[in-house]
Amino acid sequence: MKIEPKKTHLLKEFKHDAPLLMCKYDSTGRFVFAGGRDQLVHRWEIATGKKISLEGHETWVCAMAGWKSAICTADYAGRVICWSLAADLPKVKWKIEAHQGTVRSVAVSPDGELLATGGKDGKVRLWSTDTGKPVGELSGHAGQVYCVAFHPRGRHLASGDRFNQKPTVRIWDVENQRETVKLDAVDLSAYRRGENVEWGGVRDLAFSPDGSTLACCGRHKYAGPATVLLFNHRTGKQTEKLVSTFKAIFNRVALHPNGFLIATGGAIKSGELWFWNSTDEKPTIDKAETTSANDREPLATIELAGPASCFDLHPDGKQIVVAQSSGNSTYPDGGMVGLYAMATQESATEDDLKK
Repeated sequence: MKIEPKKTHLLKEFKHDAPLLMCKYDSTGRFVFAGGRDQLVHRWEIATGKKISLEGHETWVCAMAGWKSAICTADYAGRVICWSLAADLPKVKWKIEAHQGTVRSVAVSPDGELLATGGKDGKVRLWSTDTGKPVGELSGHAGQVYCVAFHPRGRHLASGDRFNQKPTVRIWDVENQRETVKLDAVDLSAYRRGENVEWGGVRDLAFSPDGSTLACCGRHKYAGPATVLLFNHRTGKQTEKLVSTFKAIFNRVALHPNGFLIATGGAIKSGELWFWNSTDEKPTIDKAETTSANDREPLATIELAGPASCFDLHPDGKQIVVAQSSGNSTYPDGGMVGLYAMATQESATEDDLKK
């Protein structure tokens, strides 16, 4: 199947009356889930646009992860809810108070047995997806943990933080619950000394399908461009820095099975999707050679309707769903999920949404 990122186009959008922060396809690709600033979890049937809303959170919904029969959602108060998808209407399977304060990220192991959560409290915790009971805790981050991701083989877990001026990525041996590698992600620092605030940090990370490469994203320098760093998973060495011309923060990154990288993010009123070919062979970048230009030309850039905080790949690999905010003011008052097709040789159309 040939994917053509340059021909990525909007197929359909579902508008909402509150900003949306997270989105996730179910395992069948029939539904898309989203959540944000109205404390609800929403599910749209893609073919018909029919929406249902699920209650259970008492504050903003800011993280999601799913597997074959369930989806987990997390919020700013530290709660994680597991929703069973066995019936037509999702039902609560279990709920836990996972962290003190915001749950920044959740991820499910490849075998669907473990849930990892990262919190504002700097902790990484492991839970049983079946019962919601704790399995372990991984300590070591000095700042809030913004992202967690399992290696495709499931033995390792990566987590990234927003520690002031020196954000890090840590690789953990899941079975032994110990740190194996610590990666320097200082190129994603956007610390502003006068405010003593780290506006950057590692906002998201993802492994390549073969597990050899780890990508993490954020922003380079205060008010600087959205940036992606690539690391060799085995050695922990940074192999490349992809610097966009988008003065914003990349909030989400993924490595597509077809060999290219996708990143999305937003500024106050704008959002963009960026695509790079992640299979090019390039020498390791000297970290002193930071520039505001692209270290490699992108395959494509797509302007979005508003700031984007999350995207997810459809199970068929041909579509992307993007959670966005919207509104005419500095503070957004609406949102949407946009469904985008990455054209194939057969040229993706709205018929793909009915599969």
